[in-house]
Amino acid sequence: NWEATRVISEGVVIKDTDDAVFAENDVTVIYEDVAGSYDTIYAVSVKNSDNTVISNNTINALGHTYIYGLQVNGDNFTVEKNNITVESDNYYANGIDIEGPATGNVNDNVIDVTGVESAYAVYSGMNGAAVSANYTGNQISASAYNVFGFSLGDVISNLKDNYIDLNGNYTTGVAYRGSFINATENKIVLTSSEEGNLTVWEGFGVEAVGIKVIKGSAVLSNNTIATSGKGVSLTGNETNAYLTGNFINVDS
Repeated sequence: NWEATRVISEGVVIKDTDDAVFAENDVTVIYEDVAGSYDTIYAVSVKNSDNTVISNNTINALGHTYIYGLQVNGDNFTVEKNNITVESDNYYANGIDIEGPATGNVNDNVIDVTGVESAYAVYSGMNGAAVSANYTGNQISASAYNVFGFSLGDVISNLKDNYIDLNGNYTTGVAYRGSFINATENKIVLTSSEEGNLTVWEGFGVEAVGIKVIKGSAVLSNNTIATSGKGVSLTGNETNAYLTGNFINVDS
């Protein structure tokens, strides 16, 4: 039982507190010891709190096994204009993790994530509870063996004007499964060796692809994608998409 055996440490916790504002803080979390195989650190954690505003903070986090810069859970949250830098020196790093139930906006953040096996800049809606969110104007960079810019299981996702720059063996700019995604005017640059055969647990699969949708309706318009892998991948019998005005450069 992973939940029963992992050890969790947290830097800042906001819990059961509506209308909280966390702004203009410098948060640095650095691990000293490792406890167990699933050692987990959250630099900033917002739990069951509605109308939370997380803005203009600098969050730096260094962990060993699982490290998260910001975790958010609650309705009508705002995460904006933060600088978030997260690194795992052994395994998994995550910039922003949105856990349902939740609704909100993630705007104008600078997110840099470095892992060894896996790195996720934004990871949302994967705990089985509903999430809907807007992601606008974020600057994302990430590197690891397996890298995702956005890994989304939201009911509804709206992505606009995000810049995603990923470097790794296998890189995915945006992955989605849910009901509806609208991705417009995003720029995705992927540097992928497409070499290696590590076994990585990943529901979306491990590959080099700009935008991947495995379930739901998608509107993909005016995106720019540069990759050595696939530009856009649409799979599954519950997927339908409308694509217009995208510029895709596949350099093999």
